[in-house]
Amino acid sequence: MSSPLMMLNKSENSNFIDMVYNFDWSSTPLGPIDTWDPALKNATNLCLKSELPISIYIDPSKWIMLYNKALGKQFKEVWPERYDTYISLDFNKIVTTGKGLCYKDLSKIGQPQETTQNVLNTRRLKLLGEFGHFSSNIVSLESACHIITKVLKNSEDIPYTLIYFVKHKLNTSSESLIAHLMATTFDKSHETIDLDKDANKSYDTYIELKRSTATYSFLKCNSWPIYLAFKEGRNLKVLLDDESQAVLFPIKISLNKDHVLSVVLIYGIRRFCALDDRYMEFFNLVTNQIYVLLQHGKSVEDEKNQTKILADMDYQKITFFQGISHEIKTPLTLMISPLNDVINTCIQKPLLMSHLQIIRRNAHRSLKHINALLQFSNIETNQLKAHYRETNIAEFTHELASDFKSMAKTLGLNYNIDIPNPDEFELALIDKIYLDRDLYEAIVFNLCSNAFKHTWNGQITVRLYLDYINENKKMVVLEVSDTGVGISESALPNIFQRFYRVESQVSRSHEGTGIGLALVKELITLHGGDITVTSVVNQGTTFKCWFPTGCEHLTIDQIPSNKMENQINHDRQLYTSRQLYLEEISQWMKYNKSETEYSINNNELDNMNIDADETTKNDRKYKILIADDNNDMRDYLAELLNEFDVYRACDGQDTIRTLKTLKKLPDLILSDIMMPNMDGYELLNVLRSDVKTQLIPVILLSAKASETSKIQGLNKGADDYLVKPFSTRELICRIRANIECSILRRKILFHRYKQEDIKQLLLSIINMILSESDLDKTLLYITKEIYRRLPCEKVFIISNEPFKNNKIVIPYENDSEDLTPIINPFTEINGNNNNNSQPFTRSQKYFNENLGVYISLNEYCDEVHKNVSILSVEIKLDNNFWGWIKVHRSQNSVWFDSEIELLQQISNNISLAITYAKLLEEIGEKEIQIKAAEFANNAKTQILANTSHELRTPLGAIEGLMPSLEDTALTNEQKDMLNIISNAANIVLSLVNDVLNVAKLEAKKIILIDMLPRYIKSDPERLNQVLTHLLSNSVKFTNEGEIVLTISMQTREVIEENNKENSSYDQVVKKENLLIQLSDTGIGINQNI
Repeated sequence: MSSPLMMLNKSENSNFIDMVYNFDWSSTPLGPIDTWDPALKNATNLCLKSELPISIYIDPSKWIMLYNKALGKQFKEVWPERYDTYISLDFNKIVTTGKGLCYKDLSKIGQPQETTQNVLNTRRLKLLGEFGHFSSNIVSLESACHIITKVLKNSEDIPYTLIYFVKHKLNTSSESLIAHLMATTFDKSHETIDLDKDANKSYDTYIELKRSTATYSFLKCNSWPIYLAFKEGRNLKVLLDDESQAVLFPIKISLNKDHVLSVVLIYGIRRFCALDDRYMEFFNLVTNQIYVLLQHGKSVEDEKNQTKILADMDYQKITFFQGISHEIKTPLTLMISPLNDVINTCIQKPLLMSHLQIIRRNAHRSLKHINALLQFSNIETNQLKAHYRETNIAEFTHELASDFKSMAKTLGLNYNIDIPNPDEFELALIDKIYLDRDLYEAIVFNLCSNAFKHTWNGQITVRLYLDYINENKKMVVLEVSDTGVGISESALPNIFQRFYRVESQVSRSHEGTGIGLALVKELITLHGGDITVTSVVNQGTTFKCWFPTGCEHLTIDQIPSNKMENQINHDRQLYTSRQLYLEEISQWMKYNKSETEYSINNNELDNMNIDADETTKNDRKYKILIADDNNDMRDYLAELLNEFDVYRACDGQDTIRTLKTLKKLPDLILSDIMMPNMDGYELLNVLRSDVKTQLIPVILLSAKASETSKIQGLNKGADDYLVKPFSTRELICRIRANIECSILRRKILFHRYKQEDIKQLLLSIINMILSESDLDKTLLYITKEIYRRLPCEKVFIISNEPFKNNKIVIPYENDSEDLTPIINPFTEINGNNNNNSQPFTRSQKYFNENLGVYISLNEYCDEVHKNVSILSVEIKLDNNFWGWIKVHRSQNSVWFDSEIELLQQISNNISLAITYAKLLEEIGEKEIQIKAAEFANNAKTQILANTSHELRTPLGAIEGLMPSLEDTALTNEQKDMLNIISNAANIVLSLVNDVLNVAKLEAKKIILIDMLPRYIKSDPERLNQVLTHLLSNSVKFTNEGEIVLTISMQTREVIEENNKENSSYDQVVKKENLLIQLSDTGIGINQNI
């Protein structure tokens, strides 16, 4: 071990010596350095300058240390556990005996601490950095453990490390736990610890060790407390029996949703190095690095496990394909061979021959798919044995490509075979080319059939030419290009993956396994070549296959020793393989439709030319529309359903096109799910989103037999779902049941809609009656609405009353108004001639006597000058005949009960309209009479008022002159005459005032408020005079407005003199007085007056 000074460089050494001499020793029991004993000074100088580690302990009572940063501190403070165990006894022995002691084990006296922080930091950072250097070498959790211990093996700060794994469930209450030792920094065999035995151990002995900055509790134990660390999930500091110290850190790593891996890390603590906060922080950093490495190890391990699982699954799947292909191929062979013999013997039976040919075609189709699967699985398992032969590739390619000429002509496509002369191509080739003819044939037929499958117009070109990948490597290129629908850029990277299919691609058929192009790529790879593809949507696609020349790419055992081959066997096999491809492709020619025929809006069916009410003799059968991309399936279903009228479509878009051409909607659609251009689900969305087709029942017929597929089909809106293969009786039974349910459902919806429409019509008529005073407008509106709802030629409303317009006709001549009939979206169905609405069955006499209905199926009409069928319904008013509603149709047309009921309801509303119009007319006449009476009354009142005013003027003059004659000398007779005149004038004036007041009251110019008692004490003549003058003035000066005379009683306090002799004071009493108030709205009086 080096001395403290050797751990320092020269600058650090001088700094440390200066620190010792400049230390404040006066704060220690030793006092200032100048007061020290010379021997102590010499010993200190010797300690500082020595290369050996030396510590000086002074003062037996306190044992003060001189070493590094422990300058002036007591030994028992710096290392209390060593002082209590060894130092106090040994140092006292030295003091007592005067003899020194020699220690072979420096741990007894305490090895000097390495306390230079820069050295520690540098060393520890270096260790932490080493973890990242080895992360790329981790391949599993176990390898991560070994790499961790390898990094920590030479660490000076961590003397040893142990890593224990405990795998357990999330809930460990009832699980036995085993700790496995995964790795250590020293040689130790793997061990396991049964943690159940430690579960009941008592850990309660803790020893506190004081340090300069903190006090730590150490668990005293004789074995690793792994269970305690695992259970409490926190770090533990332990002190073992040999006085060694360690720290346990638990961490957890999730394995899956149910299991967890608990890891317990055990770090040894370096002797003579205090476990302070910085040391614990270092342990935490190391633990974090270990956690990252373990997580990385788990990720790598999971990825390897997942890859292995996928590889195993892939191998099992390929093995399954291989096995099932062999198993299916055997019965297919036993079917096809006898089938060919039966067909050869049944040439004279066309119906049976048709069925047998369907069976053979589909058996061959199944054999083709089985061969492809078997071939692909053999490639994946390296079991495909290719037989390479020297081949004239130009001649062979031309032979294969020529098989498609007749098909191109039938489909209307330009087909170009651009292949040079075989002999000239051989000369240009120079080197030989080796092919497996069967595999090369599969390549050509796959590429050409794909081109024809996805090309509707334009051309297809097959080319063969020489090219160079590198300057020195000559390649033969087979190029197949077309002007078809193309492939989207996003799909191109996946085009050669097995089972990958381009979604929503317009093609002639949806049939196939999705391994065609993947198989082509693998077959070309077996030949040492490669394949590339370029494509633009709606412009076309080009495939280029590169084949190397020579035999450098072949192994020695693959190079043929004999060029000759069994031509007979080869030709036999070649014919069979070609026939499998050509038979399938020939089915496309039976239902060839240009792509332009599909350029329709998939979401609109508005252009349907459908007359749902038109029923002819040919419509008596139910109509079924079959949608399937397989020709044989369409033919088979059509023959199977010969009791119905069957229409055919090759996919969803063709189904919509067919619907647009039909005059009557089909009663049911029987559709496949997997079809090109528009599949069954997309077809369902279009049908259910359009009001005209949303009620057509749809049965999905599919090979998808899972419960999920059935639920998906029904959720998409299908009425039924039938799995292939199916029972003929079950199919027909389900078709009939769905059609009958559909008819019943549509009948209910039709009548419900019709009733709602009639209700709205009657409400609109009532609203018009209430808002319109013109009866003619209301009747015209009613006539138009009848015409829009009933299929008819003309509608009349005829009145017997003699008024100007007693006939309303719709439509009338030169009528430009839109009278589009109202269409019931739930069209009435006539299923098997069972009409929803029954024609009238009661006798005409019954109608005439009870309902006021007259029907004539063939009667001459003057208005249209021909025979027509007439429905007439009476319009009655107060039980009297008012008029007719007449509706004309072509002669001999029947009338239904629902139509008669509608006209009767409208007739009642017309009666209501007429009654309402007459009431309005009567009300108008009465209002005129009332207004005339009011005018006459007002004129009378005005005359009376004017006459009264005129009479009051001379009478007032007479009344004014009479008092002046009272003081003159008159005879008694003269006085009597004056009294007579005065009385007569008063009487006449009183009458005039009464007339005037009556006139004012009628004109509502005077408001009387009766709040008076019956009698009061007053002079009646003077009171009459006062009131007369006041009222006269108000009437005289008020032309408009009102005059209000208010007479009320008012309580007032008055002082009443006491008449009693012995009373010396007056008395205050309350008395009721009459208060007369007169107000008017006349011209008023000037304030100055």
